[in-house]
Amino acid sequence: MIHPTAIIEPGAQLGADCEIHAYAVVTKYAVLGDRVVVHPFAVVGGDPQYLKFDRATLSAARVGAGTVLREYVTVNRSIHAGKETVVGENCFFMSGAHVAHDCAVGSNVVLANNALLAGHVSVGDFSFIGGGPRSTSSRASARA
Repeated sequence: MIHPTAIIEPGAQLGADCEIHAYAVVTKYAVLGDRVVVHPFAVVGGDPQYLKFDRATLSAARVGAGTVLREYVTVNRSIHAGKETVVGENCFFMSGAHVAHDCAVGSNVVLANNALLAGHVSVGDFSFIGGGPRSTSSRASARA
């Protein structure tokens, strides 16, 4: 299922039974395994946030089968020609999670809301990475 507002660039590779939701972006540098779900406003295969990056570099972002990328998740491609940022199979990345260039994320990994991986980070199978701080209202702070 590909929502009509999703952007799938020519050259992107999608496995069988992928779901690409409204306003998601899958660039030509993305390789998605079977049954990958990309929720609204997520971007897979975007340019890395690296000042010396040459946009002509042919690199990729690979996402393994069964992985779910929730709203606003970003998975950037490698900064090196012929290399990949890799996300394993059956991962669950919650809203706002970020996987920077050249990361190697194992299988069955959970990134909680707003968890951020810098470039060149490795995460082992079955890991759980906690997210950003919870917001507190003045009412909650007064009770603390």
